[in-house]
Amino acid sequence: MRKRQQGIVKKNKGRKPRTRAQRLHAGVLDCFQRECVQRSVSLATEPASASADALPLVATTGILSELERLSVFNASKTNLKAYIKNAVDMVCSFVKCAVISITLFDTDETKINYRYVTGNNGEFIDRSIIELEERYAKKMKQHRTCLNVKHLRNKTGVKAIALFPLLLHGRLLGVVSLLFREPVVLRKDVVAGIRICVTNLALMVQNVRLYSSIAGNHYNIIRALIVSLEARDRYTHGHSQRVTDYALKIARKMRCSKREIKILQEVAPLHDIGKIAIPDATLNKVERLTDEEFNEIKSHALKGSIMLDTLGFDRECVQLVRWHHEAYNGRGYPDRLAEKEIPLLARILCVADAYDAMTSDRPYRKKMSKEAARAEIRRCSGSQFCPDVVETFFSLRL
Repeated sequence: MRKRQQGIVKKNKGRKPRTRAQRLHAGVLDCFQRECVQRSVSLATEPASASADALPLVATTGILSELERLSVFNASKTNLKAYIKNAVDMVCSFVKCAVISITLFDTDETKINYRYVTGNNGEFIDRSIIELEERYAKKMKQHRTCLNVKHLRNKTGVKAIALFPLLLHGRLLGVVSLLFREPVVLRKDVVAGIRICVTNLALMVQNVRLYSSIAGNHYNIIRALIVSLEARDRYTHGHSQRVTDYALKIARKMRCSKREIKILQEVAPLHDIGKIAIPDATLNKVERLTDEEFNEIKSHALKGSIMLDTLGFDRECVQLVRWHHEAYNGRGYPDRLAEKEIPLLARILCVADAYDAMTSDRPYRKKMSKEAARAEIRRCSGSQFCPDVVETFFSLRL
């Protein structure tokens, strides 16, 4: 017997230790399995109308597959609304209620910054129901534990409400509320299933907030570098913002998607960030640049893309900075892409950047008139610039 036990220990020795969350998840699933066995034994003796939330055996065992589906739900870093909808579907598979509400608080737990309310089976939701849910949701700030309030008396017709806190590391992120038209007491297996959904949702909310914070910090760091870059060169002051404004007008006229517009808003101001690595002597040189110096200037597109990639910007953002000097005829830099090989946003940014560069003073020349700059862009359509972008540019009369 001792050898057998030693063998078991040796066999498990190579396994990786499970995290606390994994142990909790496994423990709840075991609880579900035991509950299903007990349910199968007692099913024949239960009355037909046990309670409003009672589920048949098939639905109870189906909780396992629903939880598995939730655990592998492939939500993106910022797709919180889709994840909330998925969590609501999970809860609806566990319990039948009139209304489901998910309320998210701000980081200080003082204000509601998001609410998702849906009626089950076409249930009508009026303002009084929302106010009732909000009143009980605020009580969760003191209780911070699951509540099941029965025999409510109000004009909404809601007889019971069950509340589940979105807790993570002691912080209340929000509340999941279930409203019923009849007084109910939720079974333990149903409560356990909803708790897993709520725990997953709390993790998702926190992940989205962390991602937004990190992305915001990255962007602020880059913006600070842009300000310092423009402070080094008075000739380029305001250049990044003007280029962004031109590019956005062109993109909207060309009916770019919301995602493309957002990428331009975030990345176009950073298109010259690579110049932070170019020496002042080269960047502000009045005389004609040598071939070596010109190649150094051209390297700013590649250096800028490497900076954004290192900071974790998306692939499209990195490509926009890398390729905004590619020419339509394939003679640009750094990768000599041509025509449709160049992403549309890079083709748009190329025109906007060139137009502002020509209409701004530089150390080596005075600015062109708008008419002369427009004529140059027209002349280079099909060679340096994309003809479709050029036509859109002229239709805007910038």
